[in-house]
Amino acid sequence: MKIYIIFYTLLAGLLLTGCSDMNSLHQEYIDRGEAIYTGVVDSLKAYPGMYRARFEWMLQADPRITKVEITWRERGTQKAAEVAVNRTENGAFHMEHILENLPEGAISFEFVTRDAEGHRSLSASNTTTVLGSDYEQNLQPRKATALKFLYDVNDYSIAWGSIDSKLTRCVVSYETAAGGKTEITVLPSETATVLTNAKTEGKYVVVSYFNAGIDEVSKTSAEQTLPPKPLQRTYWEFPGYNANSSDGTRGYDSQEIKEGNVNAPDNGRVMAMLDGDASTFWHSSWEPETPYPHWFIVNLNRKTEIHGVMLQRRQGDTRTSKGYYLYTCESEPTDPDDPVDGYNWEYQGDFPFNPNSDDEQTAWLQQSFPKARYVKIYFDEAKHKGESVFSMFAEFALYGTVLE
Repeated sequence: MKIYIIFYTLLAGLLLTGCSDMNSLHQEYIDRGEAIYTGVVDSLKAYPGMYRARFEWMLQADPRITKVEITWRERGTQKAAEVAVNRTENGAFHMEHILENLPEGAISFEFVTRDAEGHRSLSASNTTTVLGSDYEQNLQPRKATALKFLYDVNDYSIAWGSIDSKLTRCVVSYETAAGGKTEITVLPSETATVLTNAKTEGKYVVVSYFNAGIDEVSKTSAEQTLPPKPLQRTYWEFPGYNANSSDGTRGYDSQEIKEGNVNAPDNGRVMAMLDGDASTFWHSSWEPETPYPHWFIVNLNRKTEIHGVMLQRRQGDTRTSKGYYLYTCESEPTDPDDPVDGYNWEYQGDFPFNPNSDDEQTAWLQQSFPKARYVKIYFDEAKHKGESVFSMFAEFALYGTVLE
């Protein structure tokens, strides 16, 4: 009996000791009283920009909330910002805030709400990548791949290359023929842009704009100079031109009218070199086959100072001539039916031509600028013959100044 009394006495002591320990575990929280939490930030979204970020969120319908506290770490240092809550309506409402002067890179932000007594909410977090100089350096400004003169409208056209996926637009600023300046906006979807009424040899600049989140970044190209405008060709003529014959005349050695078709009726004829369309072309006769030399004469119908000569091959065909002689005549011919001795021809030089390129090729006169009413382009067999017995060119133009 005594044994049982001793056992129960010990058991009661252990139970009392255990209860005392359990109470001590919770006493800290009991002493604190009931925990109070404010409403949590909801639907948190982040929008990065250049060295900054904009945040948007919904604030719950908790009238006690007086501010939103934002914290983050910046190069190992804890940072904080507070956004005052000025409630103007009942219920949940939208808030936003922009943090400035942030470092570039990924940053994790914590959002909590607080009331006037310091109670706080559970945290909401968002990690976003802030943009900066590294992002900007990798942006590729849009570049022109070709600058073409449009003969039909007497204006320049810029052909654009590939675009950066972040490009939003380009703005081209250029000098006008009237002496002022203007600009034109180019969208990423555009592959070519016409510079209307641009000044010949005028300056132009391209500014590329890029998406940088909530911001926009621009890059400005170096100032460029437009090339001289070719002379207008509307009043030019080939002496003795006959659209219905492949035979030569006093203005050219031959042409091939059988190259013509429904879509390009002037194909094969010398006049195709003056139509501003690189897909049409002049072709020396192949039925019957006309041997070298090949040549043509252009009556400019104006006294003109010649600065340069442009030829463009038949597109995609390497068989044309690989150079030419240039002759000019300032006076009217003494015998227009004699293309050799009936003109007072002056030799201006021997110019190479690359038959492997589809591009316009311009030869600029360096020593002097001859005055001319007539121009002759002469393809010599020994010097200029290419892969075949034919000459074939898509476009012919001159640079210079009309004097009268």
